[in-house]
Amino acid sequence: MGASRNQESTRQEKDGVVYYDRGILTGKDGRRYQRYAIHTHFVQPGEDQAELVRRYVLPLYQPGDCLSFTAKVMGMCTNNVRTLEDTHPGFWAKTLAPFAGHNSTGIGMHQPYKMQLVIEICGLPRVLFAAAVSAITRPFGIRGLFYKICGHGVAGIDGFYPDSSFEVYHTMGVINPEHPVELCDALEAATGVPTVVMDANDFDQNQLGKGTHFPLTDDQIQDAMADNPSGQGDELTPFTKERSPMSIASQVVILFLVVLVGALCRKLRFFTDETIRGVTQLVVNITLPVLTVYNMQRPFETRVLINFLLTLGLSIVAILAALLGSLFLFRNRPHDKRAVLANLEGFSNSGFMGYPIILAVNPDWMIYAVAYNIAFVFVTWTVGVSLFQGRQNISLKRVLLNPNVISAFIGFAVFCLNITLPNILSQTMSLVGGLTTPLSMLLIGTRVCGIRPGDLKDKDYHIAAALRLIVLPLLALLLLRPLHLDGCVWRTIYLLTAMPCGTLTAMQAELYGGDSRFAARAIAYSTLLSLATVPVMSLLLG
Repeated sequence: MGASRNQESTRQEKDGVVYYDRGILTGKDGRRYQRYAIHTHFVQPGEDQAELVRRYVLPLYQPGDCLSFTAKVMGMCTNNVRTLEDTHPGFWAKTLAPFAGHNSTGIGMHQPYKMQLVIEICGLPRVLFAAAVSAITRPFGIRGLFYKICGHGVAGIDGFYPDSSFEVYHTMGVINPEHPVELCDALEAATGVPTVVMDANDFDQNQLGKGTHFPLTDDQIQDAMADNPSGQGDELTPFTKERSPMSIASQVVILFLVVLVGALCRKLRFFTDETIRGVTQLVVNITLPVLTVYNMQRPFETRVLINFLLTLGLSIVAILAALLGSLFLFRNRPHDKRAVLANLEGFSNSGFMGYPIILAVNPDWMIYAVAYNIAFVFVTWTVGVSLFQGRQNISLKRVLLNPNVISAFIGFAVFCLNITLPNILSQTMSLVGGLTTPLSMLLIGTRVCGIRPGDLKDKDYHIAAALRLIVLPLLALLLLRPLHLDGCVWRTIYLLTAMPCGTLTAMQAELYGGDSRFAARAIAYSTLLSLATVPVMSLLLG
């Protein structure tokens, strides 16, 4: 057996399911495929294939994913197996087997029991003809004709392999499942996951059948499975989840299309002022904190902890630098406006809008987005508030009791202590936290639809938007990239810095005597412009 592909460096876990990142492969047509090999228990004959998909695939499944189901395991599930006791090698099986090829995967026909199954499946005349052609052509370096003549079903016969790590394979043979297309359609109907049954090894990838609604063509399936991402049997990764990843800019554009839906809903009065307030409270106090804790469920790694702390420290420095620079730049403005402008530049919409963007770009960066948001909450309720009316309004209690700070600390503890939440709780949190992205984007849409050109005569609206959306993220990019940080750190900080002005500034201006009218319009204006700037700025992520 060759070296295992299940390397610890590529191991990931979610909701108790272990999977391995097989990387991105580019096909002949330029399409890219992100593959994940999913680890399972040793599947026994007669197990329910739909239940296996529900247990191991659905916790990882996202719309657009498709599933490669290995023929061996599907054969086990459908009881398409034979044992030594009910297989009786005849004369021709014993005669031909010694001349069959040997290889490290155990798929060869050098076992008389395997050869007997071939004869039973194909008929003796066809097998004799295939053996004769193979014997004639092999000296010329032509291999594989035996299987081509006998058919792909023959290559899929596995088991009867005395060197297998699993004792059951010593005395059991597995045959490719019958009616694979029907099996795939039934599996998709039961689980919602488009499926293809593959008989793949390190030498060949044979597609036995795919569901009616499978999104990839036959050629694309071959491209995605070209390096046999499932690996060999001993690795226990019979499921491979494939995705054709979109560009970051495309993902951001999709989110902003939801923003436009929110704007339309506001225009049609589906969203009233009262509705907006209620949904905002739901997102800020419930779905966003739940999303934070849910996404911090990951195996503890020292590297991730160090990157988390680096992100926290660098984010505090970046926010403070933006605040101080803005105070200097707008030093000639009236106090109530200068405080608003400084807060608009210092604090981006890192949670409400930033979290959904980060999730769309790379969910693994969420833990670093949480670190940025801790920095945001701490600085905004201390330094940010003091800019309006001085130190007397600073409230550490308000910082510590903020739902997003509390959830961040809980999530941090879950990560550091390597806690795995009960599956039923984790699934509930996934559903609740998953509401954050669509609700946030819809709410943002309600804010941008009421802007009129006549409201923006003040040049400071345009200056504030340009600084927030272009100048500050470019400065972050220029300063952070030379520091040789992990890409996840500088990319997260850069992307969250590129978000529009934070909505909290308008509320604080109302509470502490700032120019709240200017703040509200500036936030809406920068959010509207971000529909164009964020997709463009995201291209610089690389």
